Amino acid sequence: MRHLSQRRPGFVDPGTLVMVALLAVGAISLATTSRAVEEAVSFDAAAEGATEVTAPSPTPLPPEPTATPPVNAPSVPATGGSASGGNVPEVAPVPEIAPIDDDKPEPPPNPQECRDVRRQIRDQFRELNRFEKMLRKLKLTDELEKLVALRAKLKEFDRNIQQGCTRDRLQDFWDEQVWEEINKFRCKAELPQQFNQIERELKRLEKQTTAKKLAATGLDGERFKANLGEVRSALAEAKNAVAGGSCEDANEAMQTIYEGKHPGEINGVIQRLYELGNQLKRVKDPKVREVFAEVLQPVIDAANEGDFREANQALNEVFGELQQMLFKVINSRRYRGYEPRLEKLEELLRSKLGDGGTPEVEKFDGGAPVPALPAPVQ
Repeated sequence: MRHLSQRRPGFVDPGTLVMVALLAVGAISLATTSRAVEEAVSFDAAAEGATEVTAPSPTPLPPEPTATPPVNAPSVPATGGSASGGNVPEVAPVPEIAPIDDDKPEPPPNPQECRDVRRQIRDQFRELNRFEKMLRKLKLTDELEKLVALRAKLKEFDRNIQQGCTRDRLQDFWDEQVWEEINKFRCKAELPQQFNQIERELKRLEKQTTAKKLAATGLDGERFKANLGEVRSALAEAKNAVAGGSCEDANEAMQTIYEGKHPGEINGVIQRLYELGNQLKRVKDPKVREVFAEVLQPVIDAANEGDFREANQALNEVFGELQQMLFKVINSRRYRGYEPRLEKLEELLRSKLGDGGTPEVEKFDGGAPVPALPAPVQ
């Protein structure tokens, strides 16, 4: 074996080659590791939302494509980047709301609407003039001053609308609520007069309706007294409401009288029934009297229930014809020919005082002549 110094030129020792190869591999490994570490640090900084700028790596990775959200998907608010480095979906733009133009003029009112308002103002003038006379007669100075002030406002409304009918001027009139104020004057001026009138008629009715007269009408005496008691109670309640300044309560209390128990309507029913009852007494045949009495029974029932208005209206409609038939029955003593007609009149009364419709009624023609019945045995 030769000595190293005796080796030929250009010869490389194999051990040296192995050493150089190992050094090269180590250098490449170190460079790769350093690059991986730098990239990991850059991504971690982005994920944590750090504000420091990480030094870019020599060869940065290309960004991932941005995902497009679906059309109907809800908007997602922007946050930090994801761990994978992807971008956050963009927030959908909020549509702009057009500002409201308060200065835009309203369309002019309909000319018919302006005429209706002026016609209403004329009606209100007539009511105020009517109540003014009542208030002066009652010497209600405070209410009279309010009425004069309201009338001055009405004149101003009418003049302004006549000069130029606009929405604002019509609204000023409606805001005043003139009819409500007029109802207050009615409460102070008209209702007290109605109270006095009803009291007078009620006293006269009680005085004229004796027990004998009431028995001739067929009305129930106890129910008649109860109905009159309801009238007196409603009248007292309405008076107290007016004294307390509550016109609404006063009108509500008066509904009992207005809707069927007015003394004038009660007196009308009693007078009609009394006249027919006296004529029936002249009919000698009890069967005929019974037939006529059955015709009047719906009226009597309605009056006993306190519905004197309906009873009075229905009785007024058939009173003339019933009276004519009774005269013929009394004078000619022809009883049987009138029964079909009486049945129709009874149906008419029941339809008006009940739930049925109004049947067609023919006028009385005097009835067909029939043989006279024998006189009743005395």
